[in-house]
Amino acid sequence: MTQQFLIHHLAEIYLAVDITGIGMKSKFAPLAQYLSWKEAHDYFVSIGATEEALAIAKRSLDETGHANLLLTKD
Repeated sequence: MTQQFLIHHLAEIYLAVDITGIGMKSKFAPLAQYLSWKEAHDYFVSIGATEEALAIAKRSLDETGHANLLLTKD
């Protein structure tokens, strides 16, 4: 199974939108807010994200304010 998240750093929060399965048709996209990168990091680790993927996402967030995180599970 593959999950895909868009993460945005907005002022003091990290907003994560689960865009898994969103295609041509409009549908609800679950989202979550985290008050720190540690909270977001801990959540993504708990669902299977690697430290390497999270480091890349954090670097992108620091540079541009947004990141795309793709999680692939067996």
